[in-house]
Amino acid sequence: MRTLSSITLLALALSLAVSIGTAKEPRSLHVPRSASLHKTPKHSRFHPATSSSITAVSVPRGGGADQFVDQAYDWATNLGAPAALVAGAVIATLYENMSSGSLDVMEKTDPAWVKVAKKATRLLLLSAFILQIVCIFCTTILGTHLLSHEPVSATKAATAMQYLREQFEFEYLTSRIAFLQGLVFWLSAIALEHAIPHFTDESPARRNVDILIASSLATLIIAMMSFYNGHMNFYDNYYEMLVRFGQVTWTRYCAQWPPRVMTVLALPTLATSIVYFFKVFLDLNGGKGGPALKTRTM
Repeated sequence: MRTLSSITLLALALSLAVSIGTAKEPRSLHVPRSASLHKTPKHSRFHPATSSSITAVSVPRGGGADQFVDQAYDWATNLGAPAALVAGAVIATLYENMSSGSLDVMEKTDPAWVKVAKKATRLLLLSAFILQIVCIFCTTILGTHLLSHEPVSATKAATAMQYLREQFEFEYLTSRIAFLQGLVFWLSAIALEHAIPHFTDESPARRNVDILIASSLATLIIAMMSFYNGHMNFYDNYYEMLVRFGQVTWTRYCAQWPPRVMTVLALPTLATSIVYFFKVFLDLNGGKGGPALKTRTM
């Protein structure tokens, strides 16, 4: 089963390479570094930009704003395609592990850290799938919205990415973070699954291979994050991007009066998820409180 996971990972990597190589990039991304990579003060659609480095211009209908909209739409569709590939690979990995029983928790034989690792692996796989679906959903809705409304007549943006950050910062951040975090979660789950020892049928040679795969994937994840931070355009690093996403999300969904109806409806389910997260990983009920669930075999 683990060999199949490695084959699936290799196939996805090749598919991503082909899709990225053939994807149509917005032409506005290929501009001098001084224009496209200049860091500007943080702002969102709720706080108009005040940057002095980019001169505000009024763009008539049929001018540069239309070009930005077309290029932003291309970016959104190009991001949704690899997200769909990753989502398919994630769900295949999840069901492969479920059918093989490699993530089943053995209450009597597994050490405590192995139980936590198995639960974390399954949670990472589910989270990776959900994040890729969020990326596909957000880029699809964003693309539809871009082609359904008149472009903003006055903008300070000089590129399509600056236009997205200026007018649709929440959607821009959601798409980028969901894709990257889902990819990292998937790779982390595969690495963690190989790091978990199998005490019954694992030879020393197989154990050495598993450790090699796990450590290699961990190195790959670190290298990916370093590469990502080195190509940041509007934020200093990925952590700053996450902080900004939290600020924009809070402003959009929480800092509203009267409260938004959908936000209020989401509170009970969110609270339930948080409570059971701690129950799963901290075992707050001490293994008591009801009959044990039978493991479903496939």
